[in-house]
Amino acid sequence: RPLGSEMCIPTAANPPHAPKSSCSSASPFHTAPTKLSTLSDDEAHKQADNTSEDAASEDGTAAAASIQHDSKITPLEGVKYLYSLALLLFSIVLVISLIFSEATKLSRDVSPYLALFVMFFTLLWLAVMEGQQAALVGLAPVVDHLVYRDSHPVAYKNTQLVYLGNNMDR
Repeated sequence: RPLGSEMCIPTAANPPHAPKSSCSSASPFHTAPTKLSTLSDDEAHKQADNTSEDAASEDGTAAAASIQHDSKITPLEGVKYLYSLALLLFSIVLVISLIFSEATKLSRDVSPYLALFVMFFTLLWLAVMEGQQAALVGLAPVVDHLVYRDSHPVAYKNTQLVYLGNNMDR
């Protein structure tokens, strides 16, 4: 996509899947310039830093414009994190001990090692599926899916398949 090209902004008159040529001019926001280009990571960080500095100089406060990537953990948040970690570790130890004491049907009938493998495989599968669903929901508002067709061809093919018909509405 060339630098500075325009794309259709979705509105009631312009559904997200509408081609650029069918954008309605009834909306005052029917087109918007985009600055999509292939920047290296260093160039993108420099551009983001320059934008933050420009915004900071306008209102006089650098803290308001800068993005904080490393946030400080308050004591209350620290306690919450430790409590969550303790509960997680407790549940993992409890489930594994139940598996190896053969208190579950699969570990009793077949093998505790198979039950442990099935449990971790299922958790991994669930994590992958949740991540895929979150990515698909996050990419749904992208008006022009051609933006990532060349840079992420597998994601492009997946989204074309998923967005076909009412697959995301089920």
